[in-house]
Amino acid sequence: CKQAIQAQTTLPAGAKGKLEAICAKAASGDQTAVRKAAEEVCEEVVNNSAVPAGAAKEQALAACKGKG
Repeated sequence: CKQAIQAQTTLPAGAKGKLEAICAKAASGDQTAVRKAAEEVCEEVVNNSAVPAGAAKEQALAACKGKG
């Protein structure tokens, strides 16, 4: 999880720190925490990406929640 975050050169340092904290929560092994962490990481990546606001971003965020 952390390696994937560090490989993202376009994420701001603050976002990377937040995502690493989410990874630590997921490392607890709790399946619910892992699923929630994956959703949060996905949303953070989408929100910090070049995906323009509007339908495309909404679709990407819905996919993060498994609804897309």
